[in-house]
Amino acid sequence: MKAALLTGSRQITLSDVPKPHIADGDILIRVSACGVCGSDIHMWRAGKGWSKKEMPYFIMGHEFCGRVCDPGTSSFAEGDRVVF
Repeated sequence: MKAALLTGSRQITLSDVPKPHIADGDILIRVSACGVCGSDIHMWRAGKGWSKKEMPYFIMGHEFCGRVCDPGTSSFAEGDRVVF
């Protein structure tokens, strides 16, 4: 899948990353749109996400909408529209 990776201060790279494994209660969403908020700007300037541990990159985008492509064990159905 494609993801916007924060790889350093003011550096975002569009890359292919593995599709995440979903656990019980999780759902997999095909994102159709993503917004940018103030915390995204802070992370972009700092070059890192919220984690205290060192990471080579951080996947950006926590305000989004899309459709459920794998509902897992949730009560959602494939194709449901969701917003986060």
